[in-house]
Amino acid sequence: MKIAILPARLNSKRIKRKNIKNINGRPIIYWTIKKLIKSKLFDHIIVSTDSNKISDIAIKSGASVPFLRSKKLSDDFTTTIDVIKNSIHKLNKINIVPDYICCVYPCSIFLDISDIKKTLNLCIKNKNRFVYPIIKHSHPINRALLINKKNITRFHNKSTKPNSRTQDFPNTYYDSGQFYWGGKDTWIKRKFLHEKSIGYEIENYKTVDIDNKNDWIKAEFLFKKLY
Repeated sequence: MKIAILPARLNSKRIKRKNIKNINGRPIIYWTIKKLIKSKLFDHIIVSTDSNKISDIAIKSGASVPFLRSKKLSDDFTTTIDVIKNSIHKLNKINIVPDYICCVYPCSIFLDISDIKKTLNLCIKNKNRFVYPIIKHSHPINRALLINKKNITRFHNKSTKPNSRTQDFPNTYYDSGQFYWGGKDTWIKRKFLHEKSIGYEIENYKTVDIDNKNDWIKAEFLFKKLY
């Protein structure tokens, strides 16, 4: 059995009620749920939330909300793994016992269905590891700059030489912030998402990490153009 779990608490800090903020006329979580339904990959699409309002929107969008998450697991210090472990425990009580769980963040409106399917196959082949999409940095992070109070710059990495060529640095990647595949036992036993996990490279146009107002404007513009 394969299930998707969307962790969607109400009180996001940087963008108020981000998970249900409207984009293109619908709550953003609606678009993500619809994309998961369209994939026809999941036996259940479940939203883990502490909010009746989010629950209502999720159910109307086609997802299930078999329980409400406790406030204790909805603060700024609760990890994604904590939420999924709690969900697995609660689902077991109602006889939903998944083999593979895909944790999908509610604002992942640019999800590519083919990426979800390909990463599932990687997860099946690597049962003890998380699998998630990653994006290559467009410029070497070794050349990142720091600025002091006098606006004087220096390289963040002190070992970087001023005459180092861009092509001499290794490629680096970052988490796309969309989804994570893992087997049930992996979610239960592992403490960290990124340690000894498998990254699946995707193109950077496939995601916008929405953390602030500018990110939201960019996502809204692209979404209207693409969809």
